[in-house]
Amino acid sequence: MDVKTIMDTWTLQMGFPVVTIKRTGGSGKATATQKHFLLDPNANVTVKSPFNYKWYVPLTYVFQDSPQNPKTTWMNMTDKVEFTWPTKKWIKGNFKQVGYYRVHYDDDNWNALIKQLKDDHTVFTGEDRSSLIDDAFSLARAGYLKYDIALGTLEYLGQERQYVPWRTALNSLGYLDGILSDRPANGYFQGLIQSKVKPLADKLGWENKPDDKHIERYLRSSILRAACSAGDKDAIGNATQIFKEWKSGQRSEIDVDLRSLVYYYGIANTGLKEWKWLFNKFLNTSEASEKSKLMYALAGSRKAWVLNMYLEYSLDSSKVRSQDAGSVISYVCFQSCGFSTSTFRLTSLTNSVTRFSTEADLEQMKAFFERSEAGTSENARTQAIERTQANIDWLKKYEDTITKWLEATVTVGA
Repeated sequence: MDVKTIMDTWTLQMGFPVVTIKRTGGSGKATATQKHFLLDPNANVTVKSPFNYKWYVPLTYVFQDSPQNPKTTWMNMTDKVEFTWPTKKWIKGNFKQVGYYRVHYDDDNWNALIKQLKDDHTVFTGEDRSSLIDDAFSLARAGYLKYDIALGTLEYLGQERQYVPWRTALNSLGYLDGILSDRPANGYFQGLIQSKVKPLADKLGWENKPDDKHIERYLRSSILRAACSAGDKDAIGNATQIFKEWKSGQRSEIDVDLRSLVYYYGIANTGLKEWKWLFNKFLNTSEASEKSKLMYALAGSRKAWVLNMYLEYSLDSSKVRSQDAGSVISYVCFQSCGFSTSTFRLTSLTNSVTRFSTEADLEQMKAFFERSEAGTSENARTQAIERTQANIDWLKKYEDTITKWLEATVTVGA
């Protein structure tokens, strides 16, 4: 078996597989099967593959009694391979996440892995903790795994201190954050995030240290952003205070890693005077990265009339460059979570439809697109409608399970 033969299955067909590992009865044997992974299980794959969507997969795995001693079994474009799996021990596939494939297990093994995370997460490498979370949420969204099990992979996070698992967890929660934003379970969902990020947010603080490594700065920025987004009062208060100190001249500058966060929540929790002051900063800034941060922050106002004024400004090239107008509209549309401010040419609407998840949203969207001034291409309209319909279908299928898990797990207001 030469390298080209192996690599052709990865370079000459699209996608990647999900490998499902299951115990064979009560014996010390296991089977692994592979299947083309599709995030949408109902997707119609029209592109033919010369390999029938099978891959040469170097399946690596570790067992509970030797978690740092990986074994390898090759899946040579076969549907199924067998190998030894010690009884009453968990298995973790794709050691250190070096392979380009997802791994699925039966519920018993998923629950054993979750228990291990809660008992002592350091048994797994940071890469393996990350891959467990990423695989669980991707598999749940694709219908392979129950969401209560996927959510269980997050229960240990209050003990997590590494950037990569946290970044994966926050990315995985992003879809839920959008689609649950106006649902009854949202308070519990935000409470879940708060309960996990707050201990680390308080520990990391708001001041970068001179000897901080880049990875530590990334961790601080991600955790503090998550804390603010979830409504943590201490985090929001700190961000707002730093903004006020900067505006008053008490601070000469804000750490670049935290700048976007401080700008945004400073505007969200102050008034028109501060908004106009920051907009003037935006007008007089030529540095592209800084201008982008300011432009995003200005959409953070909680006052609808200020957002409408910002939208009006986006149509005036003396205030907002024409090439930036689409970004302004997209930011405002995303923050306002609906169509109440959307009387403009929303060319970037499809970037914000994660939050559109009701039949009313869908009907308003269709009515909006029927207007000649909507300004979106036929393809963009179709994508927005399809994504909104997918969100509606997702809620019908999974919302009840997620809500029950959150209500049983999260204490709101504690």
